[in-house]
Amino acid sequence: MAFSTLVFLCFFLPLGLLLYYLPIWRGGNGRQLLLLTLSLFFYAWGEPLRVMWLIASIVLNYLLLRLWRRLNPGKAASILFVLTITLNLAALGYGKYLAASLPLGLSFYTFKLLSAWFDLNRADSEPVPPLSFALYVSFFPQLISGPIGRYSYFTAQIPEAKASPATLVQGLARFLPGLFVKILLADAVLAVRMSLLDAPAPGLAEAWLAALLYSLYIYLDFSSYSDMAIGLAEMFGFHTEENFNLPYSAVSVADFWRRWHISLSSWFRDYVYIPLGGNRKGLPRQILNIFIVWSLTGIWHGSSLNFLLWGLYYALWLLLEKLFLAKLTGTWPSSLKRGGTFLIVTFGWVLFAFPDSSDLLTYLGTLFGNGGWGGSSALYQLSSRFVILIAAVFFSSSGPRRLAETWRKHRLADRPAALALLTATYAALLVLTFAYLLDQSFASFLYFNF
Repeated sequence: MAFSTLVFLCFFLPLGLLLYYLPIWRGGNGRQLLLLTLSLFFYAWGEPLRVMWLIASIVLNYLLLRLWRRLNPGKAASILFVLTITLNLAALGYGKYLAASLPLGLSFYTFKLLSAWFDLNRADSEPVPPLSFALYVSFFPQLISGPIGRYSYFTAQIPEAKASPATLVQGLARFLPGLFVKILLADAVLAVRMSLLDAPAPGLAEAWLAALLYSLYIYLDFSSYSDMAIGLAEMFGFHTEENFNLPYSAVSVADFWRRWHISLSSWFRDYVYIPLGGNRKGLPRQILNIFIVWSLTGIWHGSSLNFLLWGLYYALWLLLEKLFLAKLTGTWPSSLKRGGTFLIVTFGWVLFAFPDSSDLLTYLGTLFGNGGWGGSSALYQLSSRFVILIAAVFFSSSGPRRLAETWRKHRLADRPAALALLTATYAALLVLTFAYLLDQSFASFLYFNF
């Protein structure tokens, strides 16, 4: 079940919130059990058989955690720890690369399970009851496409998680803009890109415009999902750490990866890069660690060769920055560094977007002039979808954040006219969004594929 479907918006979410906010719960276990039930139902809606895979993963990992706690410290506990990590990775590998189809959310909830093991092994967290453990793994706002919640961070909130009118309003204020961006912008940008790729004779102009549009699309699609996930969690009384921080404002590739899909990049940093030695064991070891981490990051996204190439592409750029480019570009204007970084990232998305090697090679040829200049389809799309494309650029920039800061700075929420205008705008966008949903013209979230 996707957040941007009528079933979710008209039935699952209202009913779930109504039940959760009923003043009948005593203590925290009742609400935890309700949230767990909602989460399993949410997953089973799209994966009626593979929900058993999720349940089995939760039960098996919890039982092994209990056994490991009894044995720890000791050699037997260390062996069990390694075997369990290997078992989880093997299950991920099978489901992702060998099974007929990928179970939804497998990559994300497997990394949550591994986070629990790593955090407990480092004594960052105390063990929690089975109900809380199951809720951490299956919590539906984070289940399908993240953000990848940390075990220690999430479970610490469970005893204090409380729903209130304030959390409901705050959650809706985060969820609704994400919904609007997904339905009204991200899917529209994807449609323009597909039109360019399907043009009768695409040339260099169409190829580069399609590449730029893919950069906008993947950000709008995934960041809107993250906004919706964060907002949903807030409605149920849970805080989720940010997953994006203006990534296209980055002034270097390293800076970009501190801003893009933060929960994944920080996961690899904390659980792979640093344990491997990070930058503490000399330059040769650091180079090896970077290649290991980025190879794994690429493979995590899929088994196609393009994902591995995409990961290695970033490993190479990060090394170039560390060894040469940081000093070379240190005095450059920030605008120039931002532009260069955006071009590097855009070309990286080209590698990411084409799992089929022959399609990728054909597109790269067109991108570098093999199909001539083209231009007619690019000009048509730019002129006919100008408003949509300008809006997409705006929502991929710092514009929305500056508007929010202006709103808070001038305390516009205290002004009835400003609040009425905002409410009317949200209502109009909501009507337009439902019109698109009824037309069934939206696309699923891209990161459902990973």
